[in-house]
Amino acid sequence: MSKRVLVVNDIPGAGKVAANINIPILSAGGLEVSILPTMFVSTQTGESYANIIRHEMNEDFKRTVEVWKANDIHFDVMMTGYFSTTEQVELFTQYYREEKRLNPELILLMDPIMADHGKYYPGFDHQIAEKFSALMKEADIVFPNITEACFITNTPYSESMTVEELDEVSRKLIESGAKYVAITGVRLPDKMPDQIGFYVKGHNDYQKLLMHKYYPQHFFGTGDIVVSSTTVWYSRGLSIEESLVKTGNIIEQSLDNTLALNRDIKWGIYFEPTLKEFFPQ
Repeated sequence: MSKRVLVVNDIPGAGKVAANINIPILSAGGLEVSILPTMFVSTQTGESYANIIRHEMNEDFKRTVEVWKANDIHFDVMMTGYFSTTEQVELFTQYYREEKRLNPELILLMDPIMADHGKYYPGFDHQIAEKFSALMKEADIVFPNITEACFITNTPYSESMTVEELDEVSRKLIESGAKYVAITGVRLPDKMPDQIGFYVKGHNDYQKLLMHKYYPQHFFGTGDIVVSSTTVWYSRGLSIEESLVKTGNIIEQSLDNTLALNRDIKWGIYFEPTLKEFFPQ
């Protein structure tokens, strides 16, 4: 049976991040994709591009949700990425709660994009962490990086956390209401210097460290691949562990394909060849 998924994320005109990764992966996985844009940007953000055009979708964001309600449009799965304002997070949280009451089987996978390396992204502060904390109560899976996990739980940030520290911050996130938490970008260089991955924890005392190959280069879009791929597998009924293991395999193959092109990494991850392999029709 086909499932309809709503992507809530920004749309870059050029650049392989956000919706430009979400939509092809979800579609290749057999999901019917709709999008609620939070912002249009001329290119992906970051130091690689200059003179970026940004258009926040604040009023249109709200009006789009109202149109869907009026036209009886609903979804089986919702997946969130970048919100450009705290107001958008608040509006979506209210919308999701209304939809969940109509469909108790509705699934939410959430990437609380707001910070990295111990700092908030420009334009964000503790207020968006508070809004994400409220949305997280509704989520089936939350995918924070270490910084985001620390900021949401008011935990002192550390660039390298021990397994015990990861477990503690994950416990706080689970106690906040999420069904599962998968902290991304986890490294234990003293024990596994060539590995990176996820620390996963659930309400049922489930906990797991799931690792895959580490690449020293900084690739834009890996987080978007993670949440998109996991959404496909989890919506098919696979466990979170099975979903993340498959996702780790996709990441490795995509990054190998990218490096084989021998081009500037700013052009993005060459994930397209993996879609036929991992999502055969």
